[in-house]
Formats: sequence, structure tokens, C-alpha cells
Amino acid sequence: PSEFRELARRFIKWNQDHTENEAFLALLRQDVKKTIEQDLEITTGIDNFLQQESAQYGFFSPDVIGSRLLFNDANLLTFQRKLLQAGWLPVKRLVEKIPWQRLKSFPDQALALRLKDGGTDLKVGIIAKEPHKIPPNRFWDSPLRKEQILLSTLGTSMKALYLEKTPLLTVYPVDHWIPLEFPEYNGAWALILESEVVRHQLKKMVTGLVQQFVPGQRVLELVLPKIQEDIMLRWHERLKKHHFRENELEGQKERLMQEMKDQYWKKHSQTIKPQTSI
Repeated sequence: PSEFRELARRFIKWNQDHTENEAFLALLRQDVKKTIEQDLEITTGIDNFLQQESAQYGFFSPDVIGSRLLFNDANLLTFQRKLLQAGWLPVKRLVEKIPWQRLKSFPDQALALRLKDGGTDLKVGIIAKEPHKIPPNRFWDSPLRKEQILLSTLGTSMKALYLEKTPLLTVYPVDHWIPLEFPEYNGAWALILESEVVRHQLKKMVTGLVQQFVPGQRVLELVLPKIQEDIMLRWHERLKKHHFRENELEGQKERLMQEMKDQYWKKHSQTIKPQTSI
């Protein structure tokens, strides 16, 4: 229909803008990946660590073999010690105090952030306003707020999220998300936390029969690179730019889809008969 031509043109433009923003994030991630890998190659040799990923046995110093006598623990601690000797830092020395307290009752108007609500673009996805059966004590008692990072404890498919602004509605994260706050450059730290070297550390921390989840407290044992401040600032500002642009595009898409629905029903309201129940 002729009424849709302008809407179609605007949708094509929206799709182009969205693709450009995705490419912007991809280039940013590539920059982070290259910087970390270069540092690893100089200090420890990442290839050696990656080769050990599939190993089932090895020889270790007695002081890295814990009481659990697990290969992954000894392998991880050996690697982390190399990182610490190279100037990397443990998360527990970098972040503000983590609020480990849990909710006693879930507020009626609040929303729940579950694992499935985390996007692949370091953003919190659209959270469904629907009831859930998750017990209150499975939620942290501090709602999401600006400049917070959420790290998932699903070691087999880890995600990191960065909140560039406080959500309009009150949102509580389930305990499979660990809230982290660094003194500054949280956008940059979120990019680092989703890097391959962090994924490898988390994979070696998983526990349980199905070897999926990382105990929340062990997130503090992660070791992260010490990146130059000017680079951290650049990464932080670029991720914020991506998120703000993505918010604009989400709003544009929502308005555009509503206009399309309005035009459709305006065009077909006289020809489509309402369904009647038998």
C-alpha cells in the first residue's frame, strides 16, 4: 500500500543505523581483545594456557593444590599467579563492596532480572512484566542502578552487562548475576570481564554435577589486566556511546512498529471481519 512506502523507507534507514551501531560495538570488542591478547602474549603466553584448556592432567607446585585436589583449581591458580606476577590485579582489590544481602520479600511493582534477560551486546534486554515463581531469597536486595556491572555465573555461557543509566522501573537481579562496581571506567571493565581470558578463568571455577555455575564468591578471585588509563577511558566512553545510541534506536523501532500497526488497521479495518466465538 502507498501508505507504507514512507514507513518502509524509515525502517530501512533504522536497520542501517542499527547495523552501524552493531559494527561499532564489534570494533570496540576487537580493540579490547587485541589489547588483552598482546599483553598476555608478552607476559605469560596465552597459547600455553589455551592448550591446557583441554588437558586432563599436569604437574603442579604443591602450594597450588588445594584441599579439593582438583585439576582445574591447580591449573587456574598456576595461571593466575603468572598474571599477578605480570601486574594483573584480582577483582577483590578493584571493586567496591558487593552487597551479598538477599531480599526477604519481592516488591509487588518490581521486575526480576533473570539470566535470559541479559543481552549479547552488554545491555540489559527487555524485561518481561510477568509473574515469576523464583523465591525472594534468590534475589540480591539492591536494585539495578547506573554504572553497575552484572556478571553472570553461568560459566559455560558467561555474559557481562553494563548499565549506563538507572532503569526507570525497580529491577532486582537474581543471584546468578553478580553486581560489580569499580571506582571508575565501569564500561571498560565490563568489556574486559567478557573477554576470553576471563571466560577461561570462569570455566575452571564451575562446580556441581553438571559443571555449569560458578559460586558467586569466587568471582572475586578473577584476575584482570591493568590497562592504561587513557585506553580505559576510551573504551568506557565508546561503550556508553553505543548504549545510548542503542536506546535511541530501540525507541525509534517501537514508535515505527506502532505506526505500521496503526496504518495496517486503518487500511483493513473495513475489510477484516472480527472473529466470533462459536
